[in-house]
Amino acid sequence: MTRGSRWGQVAQWLKTPPSIGAEIGVKEGRFISFMLNRFPELVMYAIDPWENQPGNNETYEGWDWSDIYKRYKAAIRPYADRVLEIQDYSENAAKQISDESLDFVFIDAQHDYDSVKKDIEIWTPKLKPGGLLSGHDYQPNFKGVIQAVDESVGRPIIGENDTWATWI
Repeated sequence: MTRGSRWGQVAQWLKTPPSIGAEIGVKEGRFISFMLNRFPELVMYAIDPWENQPGNNETYEGWDWSDIYKRYKAAIRPYADRVLEIQDYSENAAKQISDESLDFVFIDAQHDYDSVKKDIEIWTPKLKPGGLLSGHDYQPNFKGVIQAVDESVGRPIIGENDTWATWI
């Protein structure tokens, strides 16, 4: 594992090679492509609207979403047959995935308290018993992340690059 790698940290936390997982907040697809490369049998849900998000804490206005989406598509190209893309918001996407069907979920979408709390609430039931619930940005710059995670799962395990995790 490379020092500071949140992707490597999540891979290390997985107790057995996963068969199916989800990333909430994909952006350029670097996490998904890392995980698919690391685990050759893995299938991943890619959940992201890939658009500005007016009305949310982080609006992403001014981002070139067309270019970001192209970079995501390039990153997953070698693994495209193992990516289940849902281009939508987290809450809508969760409705399309069966409960107790995922080995792990990685949350790295909106970073405000309400959004993180909601993501944890809607994605936890999607995990198989013993599944890994994890995310990014458990750090002082994102107090809402810390508060939502602590309230939802208790004190999580903290890993490289401000990652957090708990097992369900």
